[in-house]
Amino acid sequence: MRTAYGADRLAAEALVAVERDKALLVVPAQARAAWRFARVAPTVMRRMTTRFVAQQRQRQGL
Repeated sequence: MRTAYGADRLAAEALVAVERDKALLVVPAQARAAWRFARVAPTVMRRMTTRFVAQQRQRQGL
């Protein structure tokens, strides 16, 4: 299991993004990959997300 993305690490990356005048910071790498995929194929990502939410709701009995 992966460890949580640390607050110190996030703060450091946020400071670097500010120094570089970046408008958007997407971290960690897994979130960045999902964000990029959503930009390339938004319809596919929407379908995958809808399916994932439905599965989670079913597991939880909602």
